[in-house]
Amino acid sequence: MALPVTTQVQIGEITVKEFSDLTISQSLFGHHHFRLSIPFDRLEGTGGSFLSKTHEELCGKKITISFGPSGPLAAVAGKVAKTSYDFAFQGIVTQIEVGNQGDLTGAFQVQGYSPTYLLDQAPVRRTFRKQKLADVFKKVLQPYSGSLQPLKAKPKSTTPITYLAQYDESNFDFLHRLAAQYGEWFYYDGTQLQLGKPEGKEIAFVSDGVRSSFSLNISLRHSAFVVSQYNLQQHKTFKATSDSQTVGWLAQNSLADFAMTASHDLFPNAMQLPPAVAVASQSEVDQVAARYKSQHATSLVSCSGWGENPDMQLGSVINATGPGLGSYSVKEESFGKYLLTSIVHTVDETGLYSNMFEAVPWSAEFPPLGPHRKGPVGNPELAEVIDLEDPLRMGRVRVRYYWPVAVPADAETDWLRVSTPYSGDGKGQLFTPELKSQVLVGYEQNRAEQPLILGNLFHPQNPQSAKYTNPSNRLKGLQTAGGNKVVMLDTKGAQNILISNSNKRETAVEISFKDNGSIHIRSHGPVTVTSPDITLEAGDKGEIKLHAKNITIDADENLKLLSGVKTEATTQDFNLFATNTATVEATVNAQLTGGEVIVTGDVTTSIKAPIVNIN
Repeated sequence: MALPVTTQVQIGEITVKEFSDLTISQSLFGHHHFRLSIPFDRLEGTGGSFLSKTHEELCGKKITISFGPSGPLAAVAGKVAKTSYDFAFQGIVTQIEVGNQGDLTGAFQVQGYSPTYLLDQAPVRRTFRKQKLADVFKKVLQPYSGSLQPLKAKPKSTTPITYLAQYDESNFDFLHRLAAQYGEWFYYDGTQLQLGKPEGKEIAFVSDGVRSSFSLNISLRHSAFVVSQYNLQQHKTFKATSDSQTVGWLAQNSLADFAMTASHDLFPNAMQLPPAVAVASQSEVDQVAARYKSQHATSLVSCSGWGENPDMQLGSVINATGPGLGSYSVKEESFGKYLLTSIVHTVDETGLYSNMFEAVPWSAEFPPLGPHRKGPVGNPELAEVIDLEDPLRMGRVRVRYYWPVAVPADAETDWLRVSTPYSGDGKGQLFTPELKSQVLVGYEQNRAEQPLILGNLFHPQNPQSAKYTNPSNRLKGLQTAGGNKVVMLDTKGAQNILISNSNKRETAVEISFKDNGSIHIRSHGPVTVTSPDITLEAGDKGEIKLHAKNITIDADENLKLLSGVKTEATTQDFNLFATNTATVEATVNAQLTGGEVIVTGDVTTSIKAPIVNIN
């Protein structure tokens, strides 16, 4: 059966007074689509030429559609007199098709979508840091303020989100993906975008099998899972299972509760799932698991049907009743309350209205699992380092992608870890990329919202005009921003290691492996060696030389000079002072020779020997 209605259609400046086969398809997760057929004569005139004006008058224009009751027929049907139904739809004409019909008359097939179709433009890359979910939605939707009514936002998520990335996603896909990951209802109700659980009015729906029909579906699906994610700040993996979570609304819906329990019994092996969003504590991963379980439960019980009430819209709640389904059952029963998630409105050429719909339990806290939950895949790409002041002092950096964004901040990341060949508890290599240096960014689990630094890359536009290619690839090295460097030369037979600074080349340690090898330490400043014990060993055939303008050897207690064969001290003047006693002793001979020898004693001078010769 179908209900006679009057239909008002306005396209731009044109009021459509005659049409046939109007269809409006509305879904919680997709664009709404409409289609209607308009006689050629009504748009171009009976003597109109082929497409003289209609394409300009329709394409890209706003369309509004509403329904009103057909007075006499509505009265016959026992309906309350109304000037209009609550249903309203606004869309945009995106396609027209013109041709001959079977009765040899021409007609325009006019099609289009809800204004959300404008959000499905080319994929975009940009980032969002420390913003609330509603603010992200409003920022994305702001350029469409002329085509869309302001977003009605009442999301459950109200805390700032550390980092989000729109990565090769249209604005439509990005917003739906965020809504799915955070368990938010997000849909177009026919005239306005809604973020938050629907507040649609309750509509009585009597399933009599004649004017309307209702079918209930219970599906058993794999619903057991374990969610886990590593948290950097706490160096801990948080984990939660579906069995450990309680879904409150299941107590209000025995069928959904049964379906969830039966699904767990039938499919006991838990799926291993990463959280759709970043978590920072055990309580947060529990919330993610509870939300995911609730969304699974919402998908296990659904209903579908058809009817003739034009007031049925997305977000409306139907209170389904009808006679029992048994052969001898006549008592009216309650089939439950359900929230409409999909509906197709149809008006035929005679003005008869009917619809087909799908719905989920109205008590569901979160929307059913939709097609937009999976996040985008990140691909390795280049970026520039913009910040080194990691608040956790873990050597992390922030970078800016080379994306063509409106403002630079829309391409900036949060703090990213830097990959290193070696790390550990108080151990490892510390080579934090420099400001404005170029890095290669990769992604954990290929998730675009979990970037990390894979390494640094050279580029020619450097302040030092450094060159990074050496003949025969004989040069290896490491140099810091301050000029400190270790250079290794691999010339055959003359391998060499140099430790120096590009700004102070006169200070260096050079190790040569040519022949027997050599070590050269040079500096225009002081060279100091400090240690409790110092040994200089030249070996059996070696030689130690000290050369300087002045040499001072200072011992706090004892100074020994030992020589296996001969000790020589040659100088213009030689002074030897002892505070107390000076002893010069030789086992065989002691000889003191000079042009003039003076031996002086302040008190007594004694010369003792068995024989004393004084010449």
